[in-house]
Amino acid sequence: MGLPGERRRRAWRAMVIVWVLLVTVAAALTLWMRDSADPGGPYVWLDAEPGETYDLPPCPTPQGGGPASCAYVRSP
Repeated sequence: MGLPGERRRRAWRAMVIVWVLLVTVAAALTLWMRDSADPGGPYVWLDAEPGETYDLPPCPTPQGGGPASCAYVRSP
């Protein structure tokens, strides 16, 4: 059985090793989850000039004269 305190030291050492492993795994999971929560990049502005206008058809107006909303899509 060895020395009287040897078993206690071995158990203490095993608990410390398990604790260090758990902390390391938790830190790695935290960093991985934080990075995966961010949306993918790159974040850039579209190339557009403020004064640039496109030849768009006029927005149709409803027969009742109420407000109208138009959405235009430009494909390359």
